[in-house]
Amino acid sequence: MPEKFPSNISEKDDIESDGISRRNFLKKTIKSAAGFALASGGLQLKEFFGTKENQVAESKESYDIKRVKEQVHHISGRTWEFQSMAENGEYYPSFHDALFERKKTSTSSEISGDFSDDLKIYNQFGTFVETTDSPHFGDLLKKYDDRILVNENSRKVIKYLLQDNYVFVAMKQFFEDGGKIKSGKGHYSPEPLEIEFGNSEDEARNEATLYHEILHYIFDKKDSSLSESHDTFGSDHHAIKPLEERFNIISSISHGKAPLGEDIENLYGFTSEGRAGERINQILNDGNLQEFNRYISSDDFYKNYVHSGLVSPLGSNQYNRNRRDIIYELSNGHTLRIMENYTQGDADSIEKNKFGGVEGTYIDIKIRDIKELQIESLSSYVPSSDKENIQLFLREHIKDVDKQRGHILTPDQIHDISFLHAYNAIILENSFIIAIEFSRKKSIPLKEVFSQQGYKRIFRVFLEKFTSLEQQEKKHFPARVKAREITEQLMQAI
Repeated sequence: MPEKFPSNISEKDDIESDGISRRNFLKKTIKSAAGFALASGGLQLKEFFGTKENQVAESKESYDIKRVKEQVHHISGRTWEFQSMAENGEYYPSFHDALFERKKTSTSSEISGDFSDDLKIYNQFGTFVETTDSPHFGDLLKKYDDRILVNENSRKVIKYLLQDNYVFVAMKQFFEDGGKIKSGKGHYSPEPLEIEFGNSEDEARNEATLYHEILHYIFDKKDSSLSESHDTFGSDHHAIKPLEERFNIISSISHGKAPLGEDIENLYGFTSEGRAGERINQILNDGNLQEFNRYISSDDFYKNYVHSGLVSPLGSNQYNRNRRDIIYELSNGHTLRIMENYTQGDADSIEKNKFGGVEGTYIDIKIRDIKELQIESLSSYVPSSDKENIQLFLREHIKDVDKQRGHILTPDQIHDISFLHAYNAIILENSFIIAIEFSRKKSIPLKEVFSQQGYKRIFRVFLEKFTSLEQQEKKHFPARVKAREITEQLMQAI
C-alpha cells in the first residue's frame, strides 16, 4: 500500500525507521504545522506561520453577494442558465444548508433524525484534517464486528476511513442505527440498513465507494429532500458527486499521484468549453510548466471545472420540469409506465415491452399530457379489474402535477452544489501551484513531485488551513483569494 496521509494504521502503531510512530506523524502533520521543518533550509512551519506578517487574517469584511447569470453549454448544443457566481468571481454557498433542507415526511421510517455532532460536510468531511485515535475506532470495530461482513482488505478500507473524525461520527451512528456492512458492488439500503462495497481490486476505488455510500446514509439520516425524493436516480447524487470528487483529489495525492485521474470527473466533462484534464495533460506532455501555471490559475479552468459539474444537476432540473415517469403496478404482475413529456413532439404511443433478464412486461405509454389519456385505449393492455383503480390513480396525478415528478433542485441547492464544485477547483488549483514551485526549487520533475513526502506535508498544511475557514452568512470570504494567500505563504517556506 502506498504511504498516505494519514497512513492506514493497525491496532498497534507501526514505527517508521526514524522512530516516529505513524500516529505521531499524523498528529504532527494534520493537527498542527508545528514541529515540521521543511526540506529547504530547515524553516519550520510553526515558526513561519507564527510571524505576524505571514498569518492569513480571518475575513472581517462582509461581501455583498450579488450573483450573476451564467450559462453552461453542453456539447450537444443544449444550454442551461444559472445564477450562483458572485460579481467578484467567487462562488458562495446558500449559508443555510440547502442540501439538507428537510423533507416534511420521511420515506425511511427508521432512518431519520440527525447526528450528535456537526459533520462539516461542506468543508472537512472525509479530508482527514481532523483524525480519530485508533483506540476509538478500534473499539467501534470490535463492538460491531458481527455486523461487518467483509474480507480483510475491505476491513482495512473501513479502518482507513474511520481515521477521519467526521466519518467516524457518521459510521458510529450508522452502527447504532443497526446498520450492517457487506461485500458487494456498491449500494446503500435504508430498509434493512446496509452498505455494500469492496468488490473492486482497486483499493482507492473501494475507499471512494464506501465514502459514497456513507454519504447516502447521511443524506437519508438528515431527512434531506434530495434523499427523500422518489427519484430512481437519487437526487442526492448531485451533492454526493462533488464531495466524492474532493475525496478522490485528496486520495490521489495521498497515494503519491497527480490528481488527474478519470475519477476526478469534472476534468473530463461534457461542456463545449472542452475538457480541462485533456488540456492539462497536453500541456504537461509538452513540458510547458509556465503555461500549466497560467492555465491552472485562470478563470477559464475555474469556471470550466464548475460548469462541468453542473451539467447533471441543471440537465436533471430541465428534465424533471418537462416530464415525469408515472408507475402503476397491475394486478397481473405487469407494470404500467406512463411517460408524460410536455415537450414531446412525437405522436402519443402505447407499446408493450419485455426486456431480457427482467421479469414482467411493461406497458409503456408516451404522452404529452396525462389529461389526454383515455382509459378505453388501455383495454387490450390492462386487466378489466384494474380500470377503476387506474382512473382514480390518474385523477390523483392530474390534480397534483408534481406527483411522481423527480426532484427539482432549488436555486439555493444549486448555489451549494456550485460552491462544492468550486471548492474542489480551488483545492486542485493550489495543489498544482504548490507542486510547480516544489518542482522548480527542488529540481524534481513535476510528475515525481506528488510522491515526495515534503510535498505531501506542505499540501496537508494547505488543506488543514484552507478547510478550517468556514463560510458564514455575515462573515463570508472569497475562498479562492484566501486559498491563494495560504499557498503564497507556503511557497515561501519551500
